[in-house]
Amino acid sequence: MNYEDVLCTLYGRGFFQIILTVCCGLTNFVLIFEFQSIIFLHLTPEFNCSSTSLNEFSQVTWVTESEYLHFQNLHQPKDLDAVLSNKFHANASAPDQCWAIARQRGDDGQELMRPFSCDQWTFSNHPMSRTLVTDYNLICDRRYLVTLLETIVIMSLATAYSMAIFTDRLSRRKLLLFYAFWDCLTSVGIVLAPNLTVFFIIRALRSLSASICYLPPCIIAELVPTKKRGVFVNLFWIPFGLGYMLTAGIAYLTRDWFQFRLYGLLLLIVHLPLFFIVPESPRWLAVHGRYDEFVKVLKQIAAWNRVKVEEGFYEEAVVVTRQMDTQKAIQGSDNSNGNILASSQSSMANKPRSHDSVLDVGFTEIPSAVTAWVISSHVGRRLSLIVLLLLTTLTVIATPVIKPIQPLASTVIAIAGRMAVTTAYCISDLYAAEMFPTTVRNMGIYIIMTAGAVVAALAPYLNRLADTFYCLPALLYGVACALGSVLVFFYLPETRKCPLAQTLDEAERLVCGHEEDWIDRRPVFCLWSCWCTSFTEGLCPLFNLPF
Repeated sequence: MNYEDVLCTLYGRGFFQIILTVCCGLTNFVLIFEFQSIIFLHLTPEFNCSSTSLNEFSQVTWVTESEYLHFQNLHQPKDLDAVLSNKFHANASAPDQCWAIARQRGDDGQELMRPFSCDQWTFSNHPMSRTLVTDYNLICDRRYLVTLLETIVIMSLATAYSMAIFTDRLSRRKLLLFYAFWDCLTSVGIVLAPNLTVFFIIRALRSLSASICYLPPCIIAELVPTKKRGVFVNLFWIPFGLGYMLTAGIAYLTRDWFQFRLYGLLLLIVHLPLFFIVPESPRWLAVHGRYDEFVKVLKQIAAWNRVKVEEGFYEEAVVVTRQMDTQKAIQGSDNSNGNILASSQSSMANKPRSHDSVLDVGFTEIPSAVTAWVISSHVGRRLSLIVLLLLTTLTVIATPVIKPIQPLASTVIAIAGRMAVTTAYCISDLYAAEMFPTTVRNMGIYIIMTAGAVVAALAPYLNRLADTFYCLPALLYGVACALGSVLVFFYLPETRKCPLAQTLDEAERLVCGHEEDWIDRRPVFCLWSCWCTSFTEGLCPLFNLPF
């Protein structure tokens, strides 16, 4: 008997594993709510200048910031009228109502031209009547704060993932429960924040618990037999899509960022079952020599699944798991260093989407989890990921090219691309859990998450390249996806039929075709593959459906 036989025997009808997957999957509601809150909290409605100073002017010409600064630098009053007519456009609807060149009658009766900077605005109530932008006037010369704060939040995610890299020595269960507690504490703190500075400090701290949704797939993968990993780990992500739609519904009903956050507190109740249902990973207990607790967890699983085992079963299970190498560090293993796979990082789309668009994105998330289960189980992890990344490449480039010509076709392509990238995301999470041994599984997964979050932090700035050339962001994202698929093709092994490696020695001997030869030759390219394909899931604004 080996450890895989132990899992198969205790699985029975899988009642415990199903309940565990559902309870852990519900935590995705909270995660996606926090991710999508960036869209609704940072949304900038249309606005008009409402400064009382406007009543003093006989004519106001709204200009861009560069034109405003150019006017301020002029020192020839007699030429101002000519400059105004030649250099500045009198189109009040083109620039935002931030800066203007105003005509004002002086005390001597002569008209003077003067620069004017608005300091008070009225905002549209559509699609949100109240956002952080409207509360703190994050427009005009304060607009950069929106991009900066988005980047800070994403970088805090990278910090959280990098901290989680070193958690393999910590209890899987206790770590998950700590994340749940921290999530609740900081979510309440965000609502109570008295000003913008405190709000984003607490929100950055809140991001430290984002690892809560990537730890359960690791625990689930360690509790189910090899043949069941595909279905359980992939279907774990279905609530992620439901969370998209729920978030859009809450935003549509409230249209107020503060009420939006208040109702979001109700979602924290999904953390409660974790304290009662989540066991410690028996693989982790065995690796750390805690065999009494190991047997206790196995008996708990057997009781839930109503499985009766033969006498001496648990003693034999301990025997087959005693050969554990807990001394090696990951730095000592070239193979483990090489198993950083191409993966998609769930990150924030920085361009605002309407409630309908977010709802539609949620509809694409749900079938993606099912599709990932089917194709990864029948086709394999490696080939599925290659095809999906290539499909993402084609759609991400084609969407902005076709949009001006045929918006409906662009919408269909965007939906297909969104489904492709979210399917790849589900598969890559499963792939990561299978690639690394129990002793460093957290480390491997969170190295990938950290790389994705760091790259995602660049998204708000990369998207601005569209001002230079409309398709430039699409080309960059497309090239990144294509490069990722090439690296997966050449350097990643297939793990569909491989039991989870328990130790670093087992991971060194992981063989499926010629994977072991690949691991020995080119470990470093897998890390680069992760960085390239981290541009995909959610990062690409071209999948913000053009409805």
